[in-house]
Formats: sequence, structure tokens, C-alpha cells
Amino acid sequence: MCASLLFTSTVFTACDDDDDSSSSSSSTSEKLLKSKTETSYDVTDGVVDTTKKDTDVNNYIYNAEGKLTEVNSNGQYKYQTVITYKGDSIIIKLIFSYKSSEIKAKIGNSGYIEWSESKNSYNGEELRIDTSLCSYNNGYLVKRIEKSNTDPCTAIYTYENGNLITENYKWSDTDYDNYSYYYTDNNTKNPIPNKSSFVNADEPNPTGSMYGKHSTNLPVKQVEKYSNGERTIYYTWTLDSDGYPVKCEQKTYDSSNVLSDYEITTYTWQ
Repeated sequence: MCASLLFTSTVFTACDDDDDSSSSSSSTSEKLLKSKTETSYDVTDGVVDTTKKDTDVNNYIYNAEGKLTEVNSNGQYKYQTVITYKGDSIIIKLIFSYKSSEIKAKIGNSGYIEWSESKNSYNGEELRIDTSLCSYNNGYLVKRIEKSNTDPCTAIYTYENGNLITENYKWSDTDYDNYSYYYTDNNTKNPIPNKSSFVNADEPNPTGSMYGKHSTNLPVKQVEKYSNGERTIYYTWTLDSDGYPVKCEQKTYDSSNVLSDYEITTYTWQ
């Protein structure tokens, strides 16, 4: 199924001055994401219950070239992601206790993944095969066609000032998802640079660099509109001294502007 991403926010915090973070990053080698901890809290009628929460932890492993080779996820659903590289071919295996998924991908002339095929199985029985075709413009992903025996999808991506601003997913004339993204303003004194390879608004995705360039700035707001409703997400970031995010507070509001989800994600880097 086509992946989606949305965000909305009017508040941003950082643990240091952004002017200093931009200068320090120029003398610091790129960091790799070591771990990510997501804590989701129960929300009832717009009120957060901090005593009821779920926590998921992802740990990331890289090879000597700095390429991601393994992700171990320990939460409500434990699973492992294993990535292998051979020439222009990439194989990504997602392993659960009861099901598995394997993605075979090819790097094209663009330098990014242009073709991939995923096979999903449940208790050893193959359920579906998805094939994706990706198109790029100046290194940015602009179109993705996903062919499936159950759920074909076409996604269109648009950019402005180096930032992804819209994603439009269409399964049929009546089934669609449309996302709009808002970032720190490049015209302000201290824009918040994206120093963490963010693909989706709410998480640094170590495999995301395989799908084109990343946005220039960190997102602060995401608006999601679906064929059956809509919601808005706001992000508040805390950065380390090199400008990398160490914490993200995410608040989601439903179509009636009532808080429906609350999540805090923390990141460690190596």
C-alpha cells in the first residue's frame, strides 16, 4: 500500500540557538540514528491520560559504509528488518512471528530506487504481491505507481523551496488521501534545518535516502484529508547542539479540532 505522510504545527522548540547549530554542523560528520523510542498516550475526549501508554523501541544497526543493515523493533509487536545490498539490488526483509514481507528493489539511473516488488505472507501462505515504480525530478521523488492484486495506488508529490508540500494518493475516484505539509519559514532568522534524513514528518527513516532527496526544513504542521474524513498534526521539536532532533512531541486533532492522539518520540544518535 502506498506510504503516506502528513504534518501540522505552529510551535517549535530547540535546546540551543539555531544560528549556533548551523555552524557546528558544518564541522561535524553526519550522525546516524541509533535508536528511536515512541510513547503513545491514551486520549479520551481531548484529555491525555499519562498513566496509560504504549512504548515501542527501534534499534538501528549499520555496516562499515554507514548503510542500514538491521532494525530491531521491540514493542507491542516485535519484528526485525534485515537489509542486504548487492550492486544495484537491495533486499529488505520484515520478519514477524506470524508473518513476513520481502521487498526486492533496484537502484536506477537516478541513483535512487526506481523499481521494487514486495511479497507478503501469513503463516507461510503468500497473500499479495505489490510492484512499485518511482519517478524522480532533480533527485526528488515526484511519482509512485503501486500495482497490486488487491489495492493499486498512484501517488503524486510536489515540492517548494526544497520541501515536500503535498502528497496525493489515489486508489479510485472515490478513495483518496491528500496531505499538505508546513515547515519552518526559510525567510525567518532561524529556520529549522532538516539534519536527520526525515522522509516522513514524524520519523527519521534510515532507508528513506533510497527514495530521493529529503526536505530542507523540519515540518511543524501536517494536514491530512481522506475520502472519509480529515485530521491535523502538530510537531514540536527539540534539537541537540548539532541541530539533530532528540525529541518530537506530536499532537493530532480530529475534524472537530479535538485532540485525538498524543505521542512523544525520542531519538539517540551515533
